[in-house]
Amino acid sequence: RMLENYDKAIYYLNKALEIDNGLIDAVNELAINYAALENYDIAIKYLRKAFEVEKSIEICTNLIMCYLNKGDLEQAQNHIDIAKKIDPEDEILKEIEGYLSKHN
Repeated sequence: RMLENYDKAIYYLNKALEIDNGLIDAVNELAINYAALENYDIAIKYLRKAFEVEKSIEICTNLIMCYLNKGDLEQAQNHIDIAKKIDPEDEILKEIEGYLSKHN
């Protein structure tokens, strides 16, 4: 991802998931790569799948960012509320809330 070779990353992450579809980190990373390509609907699909298995703050904030980039403020707010229950002190969550308070 750091080399901005998103398509290649997506290819290899899919290969990894063919071997073991329970790799939540790979599912999360796959979603991030789709989001980097602005394919937010696909990214959200993978993030929701990952979040069903692992209710982590990282996956939740990734979902929030996808919803914000898509312009779906209602879903973004729903997931902000969920994220606050997981870890109200998370730095990324605080940055998102700060950004939204300045721009809304």
